[in-house]
Amino acid sequence: MRGLRVVYSTLMALVLAGELVARWRHWGELPPSPVRPRGVVFDAGPTAPTLVVLGDSIPAGYGLADATQAWPARLGHLLAQAGTPYRVVDAGIPGETSVQGWARWERDVRPWRPRYVLIAFGLNDGHLAHTPTDDWRWAHVPQGIGRYVRLFHLWRVFRLAPPRGEHRTLAPRLTPAQTAQIMRGLIHRSRWEGAVPIILTPTPITDAFHPEWPDAVRMYQREVYSRTAAAMRRVAYREGVPLVDMAEIMYPPQEQWYQPDGIHLRSEGHARYAEIVYNHLSAMLLGR
Repeated sequence: MRGLRVVYSTLMALVLAGELVARWRHWGELPPSPVRPRGVVFDAGPTAPTLVVLGDSIPAGYGLADATQAWPARLGHLLAQAGTPYRVVDAGIPGETSVQGWARWERDVRPWRPRYVLIAFGLNDGHLAHTPTDDWRWAHVPQGIGRYVRLFHLWRVFRLAPPRGEHRTLAPRLTPAQTAQIMRGLIHRSRWEGAVPIILTPTPITDAFHPEWPDAVRMYQREVYSRTAAAMRRVAYREGVPLVDMAEIMYPPQEQWYQPDGIHLRSEGHARYAEIVYNHLSAMLLGR
């Protein structure tokens, strides 16, 4: 019996050591994109609290001739004018899904020690351009017992090699349920580190979005975006976090807000976006 106890204790010590090493070395985690976000877009001074916008091409100001016209920088100006200056950090990267945002949390969010984290994904999550790379990325998201025991998660990840092809299929890059799971993870990370998370649903698309697609596919795309926004609303409600429902507030989309692709915003659209977010934040920051 004593020999069995020694063997059992040794095995448990090895498992515990392996778990600690896996966490220390970040084994099984999805590597962040090599692309770096813009960083500080409005600096209210070293003593001002920080607000980080974690998102995709919309906060990144994709397609704008002057990236300072994107809504995060505009939001910083509005807050300063109202007497509540914040240092605003733009952590948006074009083309990214919420999984990729989740993967770069430690690099692009944590070092800033933000008071607020605005989570703005959904357009790439629901886009009908699914590739094997999306499946490979999703495999890095801890599932089941793997959320608590890194070694179980490693077993799942190491069985899959990164895909070499980019064959696209007609399916959302992330299902609404998958987006909801990542939203919960981002909310919990924010709270764990003392920040207040705020969910922003994706902006609506216009009729100019992929005009080459058949009508049935375009209708399916709108349905997927609608279900993605609905999933994000449910997560915000169940987790008790603030929600800025851009999918509803900016509907119907005005032509003057959008670039010719029907998805990215012009300067006018960013101005409207910043105004909406400011109106929601002012209720929290100014007590209105």
